[in-house]
Amino acid sequence: MAMVAAECPSACSGHGTCGAYDACTCFRNWMSNDCSERICPFGLAHVDTPLGDLDASSGRLTGPTVNVVTNSAMYPQGTSEQFPAMQDSAGNVLSNTAHYYRECSNKGICDRVKGDCACFPGYEGSACQRAACPTSSAGVCSGHGTCDTIQELAAADNQNIYRLWDEDVTMGCNCDAGYTGPDCSERSCKVGYDPLYYDDFQNVRYTNVTVQFFVVGNVDVYGNYSIVFTDVHGEDWQTVLLISMPTVASSRIVSRVFPTTSSLRTPSDASSTMLVLNRVECRLFTWVRLPLILAKWAKLLVLEALQYWMRRRVNMLLVH
Repeated sequence: MAMVAAECPSACSGHGTCGAYDACTCFRNWMSNDCSERICPFGLAHVDTPLGDLDASSGRLTGPTVNVVTNSAMYPQGTSEQFPAMQDSAGNVLSNTAHYYRECSNKGICDRVKGDCACFPGYEGSACQRAACPTSSAGVCSGHGTCDTIQELAAADNQNIYRLWDEDVTMGCNCDAGYTGPDCSERSCKVGYDPLYYDDFQNVRYTNVTVQFFVVGNVDVYGNYSIVFTDVHGEDWQTVLLISMPTVASSRIVSRVFPTTSSLRTPSDASSTMLVLNRVECRLFTWVRLPLILAKWAKLLVLEALQYWMRRRVNMLLVH
């Protein structure tokens, strides 16, 4: 009488237990008959696809309501051959739904040795769950922007709300100021009004700002202030602290864009018991006007020098 002993294939590769009928029960995230292959991460499928003839019936693929291949390592609860049956945790079938969980999000190939997804071009993530931002030799978004989700891009655009299935899947470049394009590789040109179009307001080449402070009662106002300008690219530029020179007679303060340690004060009348409205008007000469002022001064200096030279020339001729 002969005795025959059998064992599981490859001793389940050390990634499972050998049970009845010499069949391996694989540990989590391991699969195949000898538990030698890894299962890759799952994610929401970018595109749903049928799994094919899983039960080897060689017939028509069964519909989403027919459950096949139960108790497998990848699908313990079973799955369907056609498009997946979208159900909630209570088992209720959901209509008009898509993007079911798939290995590598259906945008990559699983490396069964390492358990890593080899994503198709344009996709990234451990489960290929994200649509990648453009990348060049200069880096992501050409080194001139950040890669944000479509939900973040919508929120940055006037607080729009985007809550579709790909809110954390679809990615795009949020370019830095002065750059544009899908990969932030293009420079933004400066914008301005047509020089052939004349208008008293829109063709102004400098900025003249008037700031008014209103104080009720005999109150002293202290503190420094600055002004923030926004350029054509949406960048904010803040001036240094503005110097103030109060004039008691006219309650007028003429301010220039220079650093200062002095404080802003309004004149007060201690003998008055009535509530009065003190108006302080500040004329701000910004850095935008400074080149115009310097050019005007240079022109005056040239005229003065020319007049001086002509007077001297005339005096010399009269002497001779």
